[in-house]
Amino acid sequence: MMTRTIEKIESDLVRARKERDSWKGNRNNGNNVEMVKKYIATLEKELAEATKS
Repeated sequence: MMTRTIEKIESDLVRARKERDSWKGNRNNGNNVEMVKKYIATLEKELAEATKS
């Protein structure tokens, strides 16, 4: 299994948060916001695991 670098996870987190924030003001994108929130939570968990060791 190939593990992702901490820098890559952090980069993905920044990008996902920007995307989430850009969608927040648009009512039609509520489902997208929820999906990206789940993705962000997954990335945060992955980052926590990667920085544990």
